[in-house]
Amino acid sequence: MLVAKGAEEVIETEIEREVQSLDRKSVEQRSKYFQEKLNLDWFNGTIVPILDQAIRYRNRILHEDVTAKVSDGDLTMAGIAAVLPMWCCLQGVVLYPAGFTMSNVNTEELRASIQNARKTSSGLRGGG
Repeated sequence: MLVAKGAEEVIETEIEREVQSLDRKSVEQRSKYFQEKLNLDWFNGTIVPILDQAIRYRNRILHEDVTAKVSDGDLTMAGIAAVLPMWCCLQGVVLYPAGFTMSNVNTEELRASIQNARKTSSGLRGGG
């Protein structure tokens, strides 16, 4: 099968399978996956409840009630959760430079800032 498909297609298929599998997991399980498998910190898990709430509201609005009321506080929480993808990409620039690039970014300064932020977020949950 590998010979017939080619290594690149097999790798792409496996990546897609892994992404689909991860998409069905809870926010907490995704956070652990990102930390353990990719070394991408989700603010030491402190963002998990905020992201979980934002995803629940999103699903409710898209799949149950398009007229659902969303409070200013809920919008604020969603805005906080929206920071996570950029945070993961910034970490990716430092940890996986072959796969992530950003123009006009001083990688060493970014590395220092990320390390400082990760230390701070570890302190929030008592991690080390």
